[in-house]
Amino acid sequence: MENRLELEKLLQERLREKTVGEWMALMYEQGEGIPFAPIRSLDEVFQDPHVMARDIVQEIQHPLTGTLRMIGPTVLYDQIRGQVHMPPPRLGEHNRKILKKFLGYDEEQIGQLEKDGVI
Repeated sequence: MENRLELEKLLQERLREKTVGEWMALMYEQGEGIPFAPIRSLDEVFQDPHVMARDIVQEIQHPLTGTLRMIGPTVLYDQIRGQVHMPPPRLGEHNRKILKKFLGYDEEQIGQLEKDGVI
């Protein structure tokens, strides 16, 4: 950790010398068991031929943002793919339910947490 920033700078400079494809080819040829993979943007993931062939990108409606494209379940059960039924929760959307059902808080305790800015 002592030389982390310097090491990151050196690696970034070196990695800029080739394209991702060139580094991938080099690692396939000479990687000798070193695990590697490109880091992809969400757009690249959604356009990946494997992802598209497996038909795992699903669309769901979110109450605030509209249509969301997201990766659905990747496992098939009896050749049937699971579906996304709910959008990702908004920040704090399930606070009350979790605090009540799983932690046993009552309305007064939850109200105090809200008043104190904890939730």
